[in-house]
This record gives sequence, C-alpha cells and structure tokens, in this order.
Amino acid sequence: VFCEMIAIWLVSFWESLKKPKKINFVELGPGNGDFCISLLETLRRFPKTYDAVNVSLYEKHGFKVTGEVTLKNGPIVPLMWRDPLFE
Repeated sequence: VFCEMIAIWLVSFWESLKKPKKINFVELGPGNGDFCISLLETLRRFPKTYDAVNVSLYEKHGFKVTGEVTLKNGPIVPLMWRDPLFE
C-alpha cells in the first residue's frame, strides 16, 4: 500500500509541474528493486505519467537485478542501475 501511495503522489507531483515530458525518479538503496517494480506497476494505470518517468536506482551493496524487468501482464521496463553515490 505504501508504494501505491508514493505512485499516486508522483502522479500528482508530475501534474503540479505542468506535466513535463520527462521526470526522474531516483531510489536510494533499492535492494532487489521490489519497491520500484511495484511503483511502476501502479504507474502503468496512469499512462502519461508512466511514459514520462525515468527510473534510476542507486545501490551500494550489489543486490542488482538485471537491467530490465517485466511487469505483470505488461512490457519490459529498463531500470537504470547507477554506481553508488558515496563509497
């Protein structure tokens, strides 16, 4: 439920910015990416916001999943894994 609330907030925030073509969502310490996957599955219900979101994940401990995930009944989504911000 928490992830769905964040997704709805992201839609509202994106709309308050006058719907820019692209917006970055950055997750620090995503572990295996479950939160991000759930967020993207919720955002799919809002296609314009979904298309505008770029996802970047920063993980220090090397739990990275593959560079892309397949959402339930949906497309393959690229996840941008980045090097740690601080070492």
